[in-house]
Amino acid sequence: MSPELVVIRILHVLPGVVWVGGASVMAWVVEPQLRAAGPAVQAPAMRAIGKVLPRVLSSAAGVTILMGLVLVARTPGYGFGDLFTTAWGWAIGLGLVASVASAAIGGRAGGAMKRMEALGAQISGAPTAAQAAEMTSLQAGLRQGARVGAVLGLIAVALMVSARYV
Repeated sequence: MSPELVVIRILHVLPGVVWVGGASVMAWVVEPQLRAAGPAVQAPAMRAIGKVLPRVLSSAAGVTILMGLVLVARTPGYGFGDLFTTAWGWAIGLGLVASVASAAIGGRAGGAMKRMEALGAQISGAPTAAQAAEMTSLQAGLRQGARVGAVLGLIAVALMVSARYV
């Protein structure tokens, strides 16, 4: 393998680990534990996490997808013409679709976190029934989106890792 391909692969895999690993840990470990700890812990922790995590994950997703496209173009014996026409192309193509869907869901999650932060800033003391209902709805949507996005990311990883062997 050429040094160029090694560097491109590293620039594809390492951000992918940050993106899919971070999204998975957040969806199935951090968020459920913070929710179980209650609003007094959950709210400030999620505010702090929400200021950094969406940027980290979206940046990692962007680099991962971009370097994946570069890999498709530079991998000897394969190319964009093979997407959805060969076994390798199906695995890579479906992985790309899953990756883009995961990134899109992640982008929506960042927006939901901003709406939750804005809503939280409006609340002083006990929330009104409408504020509590909106916060609960935003949290449920964020939780579901995070889990679906993480699953899609894991599916993308599985497809792309197996592409070489199909």
